Amino acid sequence: MNNARKPRDGPNPGSTIKVVAAGPGMTRRDHAEILLKVADAVAFAHSRGILHRDLKPENVLIGEFGEVGRFTAATDVFLLGAILHEVVTGEPPRRS
Repeated sequence: MNNARKPRDGPNPGSTIKVVAAGPGMTRRDHAEILLKVADAVAFAHSRGILHRDLKPENVLIGEFGEVGRFTAATDVFLLGAILHEVVTGEPPRRS
C-alpha cells in the first residue's frame, strides 16, 4: 500500500484558507478537515504560551499537501522585511 502524500489539487501552495475554501469541489468535509488542522496548530501555539490575536482566513496558509502552514524563524524575518518595505515605500511588496 502506498501511503505517500500527494499534492492536492487547487490553488498554489501558500494560498490562504480563504482562497482554498472558495475553490471548486470543496465539500463541507474538506472545510471541516482544514478547520481541525487550524485548531490543532492554534492549540500547539497555545501550549507554548503563544497567542496569535489575529486569526482570520487571510492569515491561514495551506501547503502543497493540504498542511496548515510551515513556518520557521525565516518566515518572521521575511515578514519583517515586507513590513519595512511597506513602511518605506508606502506600498506592499506585492499586490494580490
